[in-house]
Amino acid sequence: MKKFLLIILFLGLVPVYAQDFGNGPQGGPPMEKIEELERIKLLETLNLDEETSIRFFTRRGQYKADMQKVIDQKEKLVDELEDALKNNKKINYKAKTDKISELEKQIYQTRDKFLNSLDVLTQEQIAKVVVFENRFFREIRNTLIRRGRGGRD
Repeated sequence: MKKFLLIILFLGLVPVYAQDFGNGPQGGPPMEKIEELERIKLLETLNLDEETSIRFFTRRGQYKADMQKVIDQKEKLVDELEDALKNNKKINYKAKTDKISELEKQIYQTRDKFLNSLDVLTQEQIAKVVVFENRFFREIRNTLIRRGRGGRD
């Protein structure tokens, strides 16, 4: 699961969906702090008025929920594959890997759909969202890696 988390972070997809940060399936307090920091920094970056902010974060919330569903499905299939491999179970590996591949495509399609839905933002603001998410999640990933190696911030 931790390798999966790092891959998601590395791709710049919203590691906010990763579940290893906190306690339980919803992420727990550490994840909530990261999400709150992300939201505040994103608001600062975009400099949105109240109405636009509400519309943007409503769409973003739906995007995150949609993305979480796909990631959960993919994670379940990966877990099934891992179990089958560890226990020498005879399953249809091709069908499982094909489905994982389809879910990965769906992740990118969901991201594309979200970005195309941001008609409440200017093209410059959409670009800022893309750059922000990439940079923010890279920083989170690098912090996690440093802590994993025993370093401190």
